Amino acid sequence: MNEKVSSIISGTFEIDLIEIELRKGDTCITGKGVIYQKNEELHLKLFNDNPIDEECKIEEFVNSVNQPNKTKILREDDYYILLGKDQEGNTYKSKAVVFYVATEIISGKLYSDLIKEKTDEWKSVTNTLEIYINDNNSIPLNDRKNTRALFSKSEIQYSETSEDAWFFNVPEKYKIQVQRNNRYQKILVRTECKVSEDEINKLLDSLRFVFGRYFDWFYINYNFGSKEKFHLRRSSNVNTIFVPPLKINNNYNVENYEKLFNCYYNYLSKSDEAAKNLNFHVRKTNIAGYSYLGAFELVLATSMEGLLKIFKTETNTTKSKDDKTASDIRKVKKFLVEAFGKEENQVKNRVDGLLDNMQAISPAGILNQLIASEIIDKKYKFKDLYKKFRNSLAHADLPNSDTIKRLSDLNKILALFYHLVFLQIGYNGQFTNYFNDELEDFTHTIK
Repeated sequence: MNEKVSSIISGTFEIDLIEIELRKGDTCITGKGVIYQKNEELHLKLFNDNPIDEECKIEEFVNSVNQPNKTKILREDDYYILLGKDQEGNTYKSKAVVFYVATEIISGKLYSDLIKEKTDEWKSVTNTLEIYINDNNSIPLNDRKNTRALFSKSEIQYSETSEDAWFFNVPEKYKIQVQRNNRYQKILVRTECKVSEDEINKLLDSLRFVFGRYFDWFYINYNFGSKEKFHLRRSSNVNTIFVPPLKINNNYNVENYEKLFNCYYNYLSKSDEAAKNLNFHVRKTNIAGYSYLGAFELVLATSMEGLLKIFKTETNTTKSKDDKTASDIRKVKKFLVEAFGKEENQVKNRVDGLLDNMQAISPAGILNQLIASEIIDKKYKFKDLYKKFRNSLAHADLPNSDTIKRLSDLNKILALFYHLVFLQIGYNGQFTNYFNDELEDFTHTIK
């Protein structure tokens, strides 16, 4: 096991620094000290080079550096910039807030990723990126017999305690291997390119979508750029209501998982507004799966609205639903101008907003257009169910059905949610049909 990973999991991780600078505005504190792990967080203990002896100066200094404790919400100017160096000359950067100051010792907590930039340069032809996840339930194992290995054994660093869970290949860019053992999971990315922070987030979001779980990293190691990142996020073994679009079993052709991953990754790579919106709705729904059932229902319903708004059809950009409605809206707008003039008025502004909403086609209207165009199957035309999810929960009405019925309805909304995502990303492989309570698995080609 990686020594750093082992120490983080056991709660004993620490780094000795021979040079430390804490800067905030005109204040600069220097010394030596240690960054150490406490309750899955990184803390700082610094031995001040210039200890203060006089009691009045100590009190003044404590008040100046402990200003953040006087505010419940930290602002940008509450943070200190932390710069450190170890005995090998490696540098460390982060942000910290000072909590306690004595005559010689200053204690604080790191409030951002700790970034280590190493002095030694790797001379590897193939760059590697290791992402460690402290969540035993985050990535399920596929049947190894059916997994199509994209690496030869000589390329993979096996350990006795790890199992190969998944292989993904992004043509001409990445070879991705997922390993797991009983203490952590590792995503190993091999590439001839340099990977940016945006690329890491894109890869993680694509894996989160395929596996139906929102997981995060606690340690990242790059062999290109000689850099490491630490963020000791709390591990989670909580189950989620959000289920994967392709149920993990042996009935599927394993290539569909890779195809689904690539469709989602390629869609995010477009980096346009539609891609950002889709990923936002998928991500927030994934996270909401760990919450109360009602909260997940509401988030899922509003996320589905967001996905529907991404679709562009021939009529959903028009302002009027019909000639009569358009005529009535013009009359009311004319009356508002005559009654209130051009001056700002709260009533006028509110009514104007309501009229604009009446003109714009609703997400339910977009769904009906997709059904009428046979882009979406007519079985998804469940207006009452959609209204119940969106409206009753948004207005804090109590559920009027038992949990089993709610979960059955939830599966139908989730089936539509995934169908809309598939259409946007261009995926036409196998998926799990959550529309039926039996959770049938079948191959379906989306038009």
